[in-house]
Amino acid sequence: MWSKDQPCSLCNINVWLYIMMAVLPLCCPDKGQDKMWTPPFCPKLCTCSLSRYEPPTQGKLMKTINCSEAGLGSVPKNLSNQVEVIMLKGNRIKYLKIRDILNYLKHFDVSSNRISKIDNRLQKLTHLKSLDLHNNSLSYLPNGQFSGLKFLAYLDLSNNVLHSIEKHSFGGLNYLQRLNLEGNKLSFLEREWFLSMPSLRWLYLSRNNLRNIEPNMFETLANLAELRLDHNNIFNIGDDAFHGMNELSTLDLSFNKLSRVPDGTVLSVASLQCLYLDGNPIYRISRGAFKNLNVSLIRARYMPNLNVIEKQAFKNLPQLQILELHDNPMLIYVDSDAFSNVPRLKSLYLHNNRLFAVPRAIRTGLPSLEKIHIYNNNLRCDCNAYWIRQELVKEEQQPNFTSVLYEESVLRCDSPPNLSGRLLKMLPKKAINKTCAPSALPLFGTSYNISVGEELRLECHALGVPDPQIKWRLPNGTMLSGSVKSGRVQVFGNCTLIVRHLRPSDSGTYLCKAMNQNGFDISSTSVMVNNKPIRIIPSSIAGDYVTIMWNGTTYRSMISDYQIHYRVPSSTIQYSTIHLGQFATRYTFTNLKPLTMYEFCIVYVYDTEQYTVDCVNVTTTQPGELPMGITRIDKRIIIGSCAVILLAIALGCVIAVARRFRRHKEYLEPTSHEKSEAMAHIPLDNFYNPPTTPLCSSRTSLISAQD
Repeated sequence: MWSKDQPCSLCNINVWLYIMMAVLPLCCPDKGQDKMWTPPFCPKLCTCSLSRYEPPTQGKLMKTINCSEAGLGSVPKNLSNQVEVIMLKGNRIKYLKIRDILNYLKHFDVSSNRISKIDNRLQKLTHLKSLDLHNNSLSYLPNGQFSGLKFLAYLDLSNNVLHSIEKHSFGGLNYLQRLNLEGNKLSFLEREWFLSMPSLRWLYLSRNNLRNIEPNMFETLANLAELRLDHNNIFNIGDDAFHGMNELSTLDLSFNKLSRVPDGTVLSVASLQCLYLDGNPIYRISRGAFKNLNVSLIRARYMPNLNVIEKQAFKNLPQLQILELHDNPMLIYVDSDAFSNVPRLKSLYLHNNRLFAVPRAIRTGLPSLEKIHIYNNNLRCDCNAYWIRQELVKEEQQPNFTSVLYEESVLRCDSPPNLSGRLLKMLPKKAINKTCAPSALPLFGTSYNISVGEELRLECHALGVPDPQIKWRLPNGTMLSGSVKSGRVQVFGNCTLIVRHLRPSDSGTYLCKAMNQNGFDISSTSVMVNNKPIRIIPSSIAGDYVTIMWNGTTYRSMISDYQIHYRVPSSTIQYSTIHLGQFATRYTFTNLKPLTMYEFCIVYVYDTEQYTVDCVNVTTTQPGELPMGITRIDKRIIIGSCAVILLAIALGCVIAVARRFRRHKEYLEPTSHEKSEAMAHIPLDNFYNPPTTPLCSSRTSLISAQD
């Protein structure tokens, strides 16, 4: 050893070459030059040597039998008891059966075979540290499958077809550190799987069929550092699902079915540093979605539906340094106040989206920002891009100034049409003004057809300098702005209009108007509210009751109830109400008056409001008159029908008796004359010459044998 201030005394090149030749084999060993090891028996098609094995073994040479890709159909016999590593990957083994006592075996690789069953003798490999079973055909793990492997640290079961694992299959794996279950067919998890894994640090559950993560699922994994749940079908994560995971630093939930960012109670893991949500069908990152977390890296990329990042979506994130929000093909708007108290953010990735602008407030509100990626967006080269142009000019004019814009040389304008395709940095100073009229950004379509009782939700944002104000115009001419709630109509956040319990009168054109001192911009949509396809049909009418039927009554998410109202139309009496069951399609009204008209109506109820869908008037009949739908049948027809049936039964009985008599006659004894004729043809010799073969039963033959 020498200090950095001392001159190097090993200047001779020959000495350096000698040192390199001596050290390189130790730090970078050549696996092709493993030392030979000659056990008493080395299996055919295998090699026996001293070699280093992965996972790392601190550079130690280990006694290895390598039978990889040898075309074997089973584990070789007569293996040396001294072997430490067995490699059997890439063979044709279907049944993992070990015939030898292998007290020193530490690493066992049987990956890429056809194994569908494991012999219990695997449990006798008590010194095993790593077991690689990936890329096989295992579909089921029974209780106690690995119970004897008390020192196992690495277990790879990835890329099998596991769909069923018993609750205590992993029992006894107290020292397991890495468990890989990727690429299987697991549809649920069991808490009991992880009860005996207090040392587990890495758990991989990617590419399965998981749909739900129950609360406290991983509470026994206090030392787990990395959890991979990506590429599943997870749509729900229970509260406190990650409770008790005090060491968790990486959580991957990418490419699942999450429709929103899990709330704070789910992600409230103090140790969490990296959070991945890529590829989920999340429509918006709502206010406070990421709040009060200690993460340093968040990824929300490749989301097919993400279109808005709301105000204060990222709030109180003191450790966040890298935020990746790129390659979201529908993302058109990031609120200027999306970031609140994010003091350490250094890198912000917003490229490959559909953003029309990146507000200047984002740049000024992130004090530690070093790089922002905004290339390949639909940038409007107007006042919204003024700060970007100023940043580029300042970098050109001041050699000591470094712009936060990454790849600024490829920033191009998408609009207005006269500037489309031009490089932003090449525009003349007068091409972009400091202020301009707003641009409305509607997040709604051009038209909607909606049924009565449903909800209309329209969202609209705007860009401009100064910040524009948004107003909504309803079909009846009413103008709304700010946060308003009036009956069925609500505006919140100044950008979202909601009309609940729609009526046909709500049909028409809805306008979003963005305004500032420089002008305005309008976007509109046409809404048609259709009546529900429900019709009442009288099915039976009598003097004192009426039965009606209907179709199309089904509960919807915003329908609290549906009812039948009825009364005599000419009277002043209020409607009587019948509350219908969820699947009712008919109802009978009794105790009605004869020769009276009644009005029956199907009514939908929305909270406290009611809407009549269909009505019908029905008049009851005279007393004693048959109800409609019932036909009077003549008594003579009934008597005649009964007579025909009785006659058919009698005829059948006669035929049956005749058949029995005929069958009985065929079995009668022959007459005496017939007997004498039959006896006349029997030779008399048969009476005096018994047959040569003894005629005896099985019983008599057994008795004779005993005699």
